[in-house]
Amino acid sequence: MLEIRVYNISGQQVKTLVDTPQDAGYYSVVWDGLNDRGNQVGSGTYFYVIKAGMDEAMKKMILLK
Repeated sequence: MLEIRVYNISGQQVKTLVDTPQDAGYYSVVWDGLNDRGNQVGSGTYFYVIKAGMDEAMKKMILLK
């Protein structure tokens, strides 16, 4: 199972990018700057969490408009 979720600086979940089983391999995902409700989010710092099986990683990103 692969999950990729985006959070704002306050720790609130903004967007679920991926939440499906995936075969091993290389993939790319593009976030269009919309939240789960389809509204544009503001420029700023966001975090994304990638969970693959038992592994988990959190990274920081900056959204610029």
